[in-house]
Amino acid sequence: MGKEPADPRQRILDVALKVFAHNGYAGASIQKIVDQAGVTKPTLYYHFKSKEGLFQALIDLASDERFRVMHKAAEAHEALEDKLIAITEAMIRHASDRRDLMRLIFSYWFGPPGEIPRSVHCKKGLRNRDYVKLLIQQGIKSGKLDPRYDGMELTSGIMSQIFIYSMSQILDPKFRRKPGQARRIVRLFLEGAGPKSKNRRAA
Repeated sequence: MGKEPADPRQRILDVALKVFAHNGYAGASIQKIVDQAGVTKPTLYYHFKSKEGLFQALIDLASDERFRVMHKAAEAHEALEDKLIAITEAMIRHASDRRDLMRLIFSYWFGPPGEIPRSVHCKKGLRNRDYVKLLIQQGIKSGKLDPRYDGMELTSGIMSQIFIYSMSQILDPKFRRKPGQARRIVRLFLEGAGPKSKNRRAA
């Protein structure tokens, strides 16, 4: 028997990500994963217990990775607008760079009903939303955002934009990020799409 990789757990994750992303949960074969990873089934089950456990580990990895990207981008800035621009740019870039990871996330949210076992969850993903919500609530409190809207409404507004542009990275092979795109997304969120007065436009 050949020698297994020095870090079989990471090797399994790397291979499983591609297999799940391109075959879906139901179509992903444990045999294919262990063959491509160069490990045995007992090794996979030692680290992940089951196919469900392996998929859950990948969902958690995706949530953790996107949180780190988001947090690092925001913490480099002080002003709310700059934080939101940095988050938007970083998350869209991450979607472009990590397409298989995004396909995995989309398969969790939009796969056929009942395909993903009920035991699999995306609770860690709520942390990402809550982080943006915290920034939004601080913006409302400081007067930077309209208090007529609550934190969740505004959070949903900006995160929906990020989500759509991230999804475009996967659905449209010709989609390319444009210079200043993240700034325009955030400006649209902050200023709205209605006509502006000449004085405001000039400012």
